[in-house]
Amino acid sequence: MLQLEGVTVRYGDAIWALQDVNLEVAENKITALLGANGAGKTTVIRVIAGLVRPVAGVVRWEGEILSGPVEERSRQGLAVVPEGRQLWPGLTVAEHLTLAVYPVLGPRQRFRSRLPEAYQARIEQLLDQFPALRRHWRHRAETMSGGEQQMLALARALATNPKLLALDEPSVGLAPLVVEELFGRLESTVRAGMTVLLVEQNAEAALDVADWAYVLQSGRVVASGSRRDLDASGALEEAYLGRSSQAL
Repeated sequence: MLQLEGVTVRYGDAIWALQDVNLEVAENKITALLGANGAGKTTVIRVIAGLVRPVAGVVRWEGEILSGPVEERSRQGLAVVPEGRQLWPGLTVAEHLTLAVYPVLGPRQRFRSRLPEAYQARIEQLLDQFPALRRHWRHRAETMSGGEQQMLALARALATNPKLLALDEPSVGLAPLVVEELFGRLESTVRAGMTVLLVEQNAEAALDVADWAYVLQSGRVVASGSRRDLDASGALEEAYLGRSSQAL
């Protein structure tokens, strides 16, 4: 569904954030992108979302080169849950989910007093899927717990019924039980016909749900494969600790 081919990103004249990155996100699968802090994982998300333009390489979406602006990519079926959630603290759950839909609406639909029925039904589905959000429907995001805020960020992305959901470090700051619940919902999302790119520093949690994983180190893909492949190769230890598993 989504491919990065030789993607290279540079910040300024000297900092190479990504170097010749090749990866593929397969349809109806969870693909994990793993690596330590500073490996370049967030830059991959920013390239896919259209927030950063690579100096070399291309991003392909369903076989075609993806080069449009952020809002166009949203209409094509890409949704992103950014690192740190980036909610609007003073807005309610209702306002977040309503505003999430607007980028994918046509110009005439945006000025209606009510959302189209299909999107109203979608929001109802999400409230059934995330009961805490129904309870907090009229509450501001800043009054919710970290786990509830992460669920809101996820529901906001899912409100447009995207084809591909990209999550950037969703487990940061969350208790282990909340992480387990969150990743369980990701598995349910894939079973419902969606594709997921999971960018994570927490390799163990990500590999529990991922079908395939890539390991990023210093802006380069240094390994890829199933959990068994990565465990056998020692690539994760090398990427996170700077030495191979044999040296531990």
